[in-house]
Amino acid sequence: MKIEIFKKENDENIYFSYDGKKDIILNFDNLKELSKLILDKKKNGETIECEIEANNELSLYKSTVEEIVKSINEDEELLNLYTEKTQDNTDSKNENE
Repeated sequence: MKIEIFKKENDENIYFSYDGKKDIILNFDNLKELSKLILDKKKNGETIECEIEANNELSLYKSTVEEIVKSINEDEELLNLYTEKTQDNTDSKNENE
């Protein structure tokens, strides 16, 4: 997966793009969605390889995203909790139908 971090001209926000999704503001909620995507892929047995691109002025943002991805890839307990939670949500939805 390629993640590109960038800034638009005349705009204070920092953006990122991945998997065909473009111009997403780099904030907590959107990083949470990226994390869920990575966890879903990992839950399905996919190997997660991320290439993160950013210019030097955005290196702090790049290293932050790298640490998030690395933590998700290495934390088996997080994967287990996420798998349980998503399974519980699926079970609840099936019971309500």
